[in-house]
Amino acid sequence: MVISLWPFAYRSEGVDGLVNVTFVSADPGLAQIQNKTSVWVFEQQRSGSGARYAASADDTSEMFWSKGKEALFRSKPSGPESKCQEEVIG
Repeated sequence: MVISLWPFAYRSEGVDGLVNVTFVSADPGLAQIQNKTSVWVFEQQRSGSGARYAASADDTSEMFWSKGKEALFRSKPSGPESKCQEEVIG
């Protein structure tokens, strides 16, 4: 059984450095998001498409929403969403 999938690195607009994401198989699913200065742990939320992880079900909370190689990231409640692109590390 796979417990986590990681690390995935994303380059996000307006974010210094990479945003690293680890997905954890749990019920509900979890995502640990980390940048140079902060760490967040979000629970998986309902999503019409892609995988949405957020601090709460509130649409204004911090969140990470990925679909394929692209994502949206909000690091502050009611803050702007940053467009992200997955980076290949290696």
